[in-house]
Amino acid sequence: MANTVQKGHRQRLRDRFVSGEESSRSEEALLELLLTYAIPQKDVQPLAAHLLSEHGNLSSLLEASMESLCQSSGVKENSAVLLKLVDWIRQHHGHSGIVREKFKPPIQTELFKDISADTDQQASGVAEPYRKRVIRRYGTEMFGKAVLKEAIQILPTLPDSESLDDIRSFLRIKLHFSAELTRKRYANYITRRMFPEGYADAPLRLFAKTYPNTKELQDVCFYRFLLSEPLEVDIIEELISNISKSMW
Repeated sequence: MANTVQKGHRQRLRDRFVSGEESSRSEEALLELLLTYAIPQKDVQPLAAHLLSEHGNLSSLLEASMESLCQSSGVKENSAVLLKLVDWIRQHHGHSGIVREKFKPPIQTELFKDISADTDQQASGVAEPYRKRVIRRYGTEMFGKAVLKEAIQILPTLPDSESLDDIRSFLRIKLHFSAELTRKRYANYITRRMFPEGYADAPLRLFAKTYPNTKELQDVCFYRFLLSEPLEVDIIEELISNISKSMW
């Protein structure tokens, strides 16, 4: 009876993955499915959860040595070999695989999309009536250099997952703040600003892994943060308006 239940559960894991169900793309679900091919007739979900807790995330687990993996409780040679095989394929064929995989198309957003089109009228010298700005409380806080720096440093090490829950969990572990509540708050803050479309888009993650610690990555991170700050856009609009008026 127990074997029948396990077979049914494993088949459901495969079916969810094949159908592209979002929950099947979490690190724990992926690792659990992977372990089913190395460990027969056993519930491997607790082992998957334990390994992720021990190593922090799926990428770190795959990068661990054979010796280190075999020292983990519940991991035997078959499981360790399978994990290292996946790691080797990922390292040597990962980029070509990423190109072929069907990812959600990135949203092309213009930097000044929220700036009023009436700027041209102001530049022509026609006075515009005063427009009262309504500044929303949520999401208008200016981002600090420390948070932006953290995002730039951590982005290349993010787990290979589009799930924002996975990204937040990873950030709460890796952020260099002592208080747990502070790490949680900034994990949510960074996630909202780096991935505003609701998923961790693969093009940005691949770019960060390919160009870590570069000026280009700094510019990309600053651009993403800037777009998500309504107050920043207001300031830019005000500056453009003042410059236009001073020219006439």
